[in-house]
Amino acid sequence: MTEKGPTTRLREALALLADPFCAYAELTARERQVMSLALRGYDVPEIAKATSIGRKTVYRDMQSVAEKVTAQDGRKVEWDQLVKLAFRRVELALAG
Repeated sequence: MTEKGPTTRLREALALLADPFCAYAELTARERQVMSLALRGYDVPEIAKATSIGRKTVYRDMQSVAEKVTAQDGRKVEWDQLVKLAFRRVELALAG
C-alpha cells in the first residue's frame, strides 16, 4: 500500500469540504445544499432564505439527512453529530 502524498491528501480534503457526505449517494441535491450551508455556519432561517424554502422544509431536510446517514451507518445520528462527522472526515483526509 502506497502512502498518499500531501497534494493528494489536500485534494481529498478539499473535495470533502465541497461535499463532506459524498459517501451518501442517496442524499438529494437540496439535502446536500442544506448540509453545505449548515456546515458554513448558516442557521435555519438563513438556510431557508438562501434556498428559497420554508423553515419547516429545512428542518425536514435536516432530519432526512440524519435518517439516511443513520440507515447507512447502522447507528443513530443526530444533527450535531452530522456536523462533527463532516469535519472529522475532512480532518482524516488531511491526516492521510
